[in-house]
Amino acid sequence: MSGLINSSTSRPDLPHLLGGNQVFIDLAAHARTHPHTELVRWQPASAYHEPGTLYREGADPHIIIAAATGFPRSDGAGVWTERGRSVPFFLEYDTSLENLQVLIDKVIKYERLYTMSTWAWPVLLHLPSARREANLHHRLAGISLETVIATTTAKLRTALAASPAHQIWQVPGQTGRHRLIDLPYTDTHHDDQYPTHDQPTPDERAT
Repeated sequence: MSGLINSSTSRPDLPHLLGGNQVFIDLAAHARTHPHTELVRWQPASAYHEPGTLYREGADPHIIIAAATGFPRSDGAGVWTERGRSVPFFLEYDTSLENLQVLIDKVIKYERLYTMSTWAWPVLLHLPSARREANLHHRLAGISLETVIATTTAKLRTALAASPAHQIWQVPGQTGRHRLIDLPYTDTHHDDQYPTHDQPTPDERAT
């Protein structure tokens, strides 16, 4: 048994795996102390690894064929709600161990998915430092994107004691930062499942 434990804890990708999971754990923790918020869906990376999982009716069928190599394998996906509004999202958790070009290639794959499908979720890139974030934004400035890319850093979150729900997400080419719930998306299928506008709370309805 000890051998199994040592083997699992020495995995080189363990910080990446734990870090990505922690983002979702932090959202769930935020919901416990903030009424009318909820992490209503949390899907692991494995949910999008099978061919065809990214395909929906009306999209280019080549998505099914190219899914194994031509499209992103996110580190997780979720749906976050606040006061009746919701936003679906993909997460990419970066530890800076990979070359920056690897991140650029992932972004390009998300853009390819958008051009071949009928839906687009914001892609959250959780980076370790402001320098890494600035370098990524600089590189993305030369790429035409329709997909919403939003970045934050572990150092910023630590400095502000901020959860992923807070106003920490920066969209390349824009000034200021956004709350997670305010990031735009395109997905009519999602809209059929979840509310898409502010709804009054029970207390507000009673007044």
